[in-house]
Amino acid sequence: MFDQLARSISVSGIGQLEDEVDAFVKRAVRQGAPPVLVSVVSDRSSPEVARERAFGRLATFLARHDRPAERPAA
Repeated sequence: MFDQLARSISVSGIGQLEDEVDAFVKRAVRQGAPPVLVSVVSDRSSPEVARERAFGRLATFLARHDRPAERPAA
């Protein structure tokens, strides 16, 4: 689901993908993600390693809590 973004982050760093990360964060908020994780991923002044770890936890949250109505049509 978020594999491509995760791969891109691992190659380029989260700071190089702010637009994609912003879209990811918006989806996480709609899905009811923990605010502290959303805050860390969104905070461009936080260390990249902290943001990337929070991204991983948010991706895990979304994978477990993905609402069928939010899934793209096949």
